[in-house]
Amino acid sequence: TGYILDRHGNSRIAYRTPDTVDPASPAGRAAQAFEQNGIRAVVTDGPFESNAGGFTTRHTDAVTAPDGSVYIASNAAIEPEHIVPHESVHVLDRTGNSVYDDFYDAMYSYARYDTPEYNNIAALINKWHYNNQLNINDPDSIQPIFTELTAYIHEWLANDPAYARQLFGGMFDDWEAVVAADRAIG
Repeated sequence: TGYILDRHGNSRIAYRTPDTVDPASPAGRAAQAFEQNGIRAVVTDGPFESNAGGFTTRHTDAVTAPDGSVYIASNAAIEPEHIVPHESVHVLDRTGNSVYDDFYDAMYSYARYDTPEYNNIAALINKWHYNNQLNINDPDSIQPIFTELTAYIHEWLANDPAYARQLFGGMFDDWEAVVAADRAIG
């Protein structure tokens, strides 16, 4: 079959649909979890591509479109226990949910940008999600870095709170306030 091109404003997602989706696969289980929460999930036949602002990215796991739809590669290597909480935060953000704004604001107000923890995580997010195109020391880079940081914090608090504290706690003045804001997401 040919490629399907979904349009989301000025961005595009190109994918093929698989003949079948194994409901027991990571992608199948993640799609079921999203759909049970009323979120449109599209399982693609292997990797898929998105294009936003003329920049094309190949995705091998999952991505949330501007309208809050989640695209999941049929051969995703990430378990749904990680995909679902991570992408769910992006869904809240992209659909304008005020719970996301409260979480983001709590993180922003307690963040310590001069810590090695923040700089290390910001550098990884820049590499993994922005192809090292951001200057992590530029205030204009805080919003895109925090967009991913909120998702990673929620993902790890859902899966391993002790590891989340170890990984992220040092970059905040009040880690418990960030955890409380995360709990409001559900």
